[in-house]
Amino acid sequence: MGAVTSTYQGSIVCLSIIIAIVASFAELDIGIHITKAKGMARYIWLYTGAVFGLGI
Repeated sequence: MGAVTSTYQGSIVCLSIIIAIVASFAELDIGIHITKAKGMARYIWLYTGAVFGLGI
């Protein structure tokens, strides 16, 4: 059985890292909004945070 080789495109890897960094900062900001929100707005911010969490 032969060895499996793979290659990565540097530009795609850099783009992936940038997206993860931006998403993590956005998630931190959303976390602040969640703690300040009351009632239904809190659940909307919580849902938004969950969606952004997928980017990380």
